[in-house]
Amino acid sequence: MIGCFLISAYIRRLLIYQLNILIKQASLRIQNVVIIIRERSLEYY
Repeated sequence: MIGCFLISAYIRRLLIYQLNILIKQASLRIQNVVIIIRERSLEYY
């Protein structure tokens, strides 16, 4: 019973950790896209 609880808590922690990494990567990608768009809009004006 306790072992099952520990395993599920461990898996949950791993999933949360991976989600945080994905969110960080996505936000970095979005920032890069925003920077590229700004640079291109500066070139056009």
